[in-house]
Amino acid sequence: MNFLVVEDNDITRKSLTKTIQKNFIGCCVLEAATGKKAIEFLENNYIDMFLLDIELPDVSGMDIAQNIRSIERYELAPIIFITTHITLLPRALHDYHCYDFIEKPFKMEKIIETIRKLEKIIGKDLTINKKKYLTITSGNITNKILLSDIYFIEAQGRFVYYHSKMGVYKEIKTSLKKIMSKIQLLQSDCFVRSHKAYIVNVHYIKSIIHNNRCASSVIFDDYDKVALIGETFKADLKSKFEWGDKY
Repeated sequence: MNFLVVEDNDITRKSLTKTIQKNFIGCCVLEAATGKKAIEFLENNYIDMFLLDIELPDVSGMDIAQNIRSIERYELAPIIFITTHITLLPRALHDYHCYDFIEKPFKMEKIIETIRKLEKIIGKDLTINKKKYLTITSGNITNKILLSDIYFIEAQGRFVYYHSKMGVYKEIKTSLKKIMSKIQLLQSDCFVRSHKAYIVNVHYIKSIIHNNRCASSVIFDDYDKVALIGETFKADLKSKFEWGDKY
């Protein structure tokens, strides 16, 4: 699981992180001391569970919760508030549907007990989909992205960009050939090379725009970016997706 711990007190935040890492082997814990940093993590990572302090130096934990719930993939993600402001409990439950509200000072046993309950729900989903993830490393952060959430993958110079429902992820020191091999090992048959610089998910293809003077373009459902089709890859793409007269 990927956790985001938002707490401005360094000692408390580090203690929470160490406790989670000790009790949930293999998890990834992202730390934020400010609301600004927390929102940055939201936009660039996939988080399974949130632990939020309410009183932060720049924004309220409630504002962060509002940001979380405004993102489609986090509509039902577990949020645990950890705070001294017990009077905010009704709002946390009603407005942001938090899963628990833990009052400071707290015991770490209470945190672990709460996470373990929620882990059962998240764990079922991860077990079902664990063979359908790609791991993407950028800097010191590694993200997991479901294959079913990827529209297409694009190579530009030294970088590879993954266009997904969670946003665009960038990776370096890899190639489309290596990525395609990983996808094939996952036994997914919905991805195909459409161009020397593109891999597309045929399940999301809506149509193509055929150009006589340049490469044809792939149009996706509910996504405004396009991929290209090269002459070398037309036949393989057609075998994956029947274009009929449109092709």
